[in-house]
Amino acid sequence: GLIQVAAGYHKALAQRRAGGTVRLLAAGLEKLAAFPDGFAGLSLASFRDRVTLALAEAQAWSEGRRPGLDPDLAPPLERA
Repeated sequence: GLIQVAAGYHKALAQRRAGGTVRLLAAGLEKLAAFPDGFAGLSLASFRDRVTLALAEAQAWSEGRRPGLDPDLAPPLERA
């Protein structure tokens, strides 16, 4: 899930591909949903919240309602 999220940000920020960004962020979130906050010592709840916001922006981008993904939405992965 973490790798898919990272690939989603790469797709958005380096390759500028809205559709791929949406697919990868959504797939990553789906996989990360299975893990509780604090799993492996990581603050997954706040990470998922930030990725969810980015996914909404990516969906708006793919629909032509915004020019791209805000790079400031890339969430830090912090220890719990």
